[in-house]
Amino acid sequence: MENKRLLVVDDEADVCESLKSFLGRRGYEVTIAVTGLEAVEILEKETFPVVLLDLKMPYFDGWQVLRAVRPKHPDCKFIVVTGFIEPATNSSAGTEEELRQLGVHDFILKPTKMKEIYEMLEEMYK
Repeated sequence: MENKRLLVVDDEADVCESLKSFLGRRGYEVTIAVTGLEAVEILEKETFPVVLLDLKMPYFDGWQVLRAVRPKHPDCKFIVVTGFIEPATNSSAGTEEELRQLGVHDFILKPTKMKEIYEMLEEMYK
């Protein structure tokens, strides 16, 4: 896989900054987006081998990001970060199966551990 670049999308800016700092010290080039719309704008201009994507965000959530950008980035590995995967009841909820159909590569449950994310990325970038 290409150089260790990834996009981190989470509405909690401190989470984004912590991941950027932690992964940056380990050789990763991390771009951050704190809204779903910002993520879509970034992905209109750039491609990333990996996107770490929070599902639950206000206004434009992870589901909407996936639906908007997945067709344009078929080779990107999306890793969904979520507290839980709930039954499909509206546009911002759905099942693991639905996420897999949208091309999600893997899942990380919150609360996330930096080491867990790092180990998953290391496996992906081998």
